[in-house]
Amino acid sequence: MEMKKIFLIAFGALVMVGQANAALFHWADGNGHYYEYVQTSLNWHDAKIAAEEAHGYLAVITTNAENLFVWDTFNHPMGAWLGGYQHPDVSLPYGSWNWITDDGWDWTEWQPGEPNDGGDGVEDNAENHLGYNSNYDYRTWGDFHYSNLRKYIVEYDTNPSLVPIPAAFWLFCSGLLGLIGLARRKKAA
Repeated sequence: MEMKKIFLIAFGALVMVGQANAALFHWADGNGHYYEYVQTSLNWHDAKIAAEEAHGYLAVITTNAENLFVWDTFNHPMGAWLGGYQHPDVSLPYGSWNWITDDGWDWTEWQPGEPNDGGDGVEDNAENHLGYNSNYDYRTWGDFHYSNLRKYIVEYDTNPSLVPIPAAFWLFCSGLLGLIGLARRKKAA
């Protein structure tokens, strides 16, 4: 009976792990991608790395419909990092913006007056990373310094819960075997 109880607890834990991606939203009527609004505040580079480690990338917004979906789905994620950046060797605020996925930079939703490279009239490339504006209640973008700590939006081409996570599975199985061994030792004693 003890072994059955251990199995049920382990199975329940596995099911709970599988439901950890409750914050994922699927844009089925659009590009078929999945989106997640991560509440942890990171600088742009760390957010990019975290998104990639989760098998995604900072959101790449290429159409008005996609922008509306992300904005409305996550209840106006003001200030969130997106996957746009400007090459550091470009001195004009509007010059050479790119998506981290190399998608075409054909559509934008800049807030009026953006990008402004800091707005101080000095073209110093201080702001060359893209995010939703935090001081404007509309789904527009601004250019920001990479070191700002902001929440971020991750985009996934496929459902990330279908991506195998070998290390987590190995750890789970090791723990399960340990519990089984402990139960057998108790039974033998």
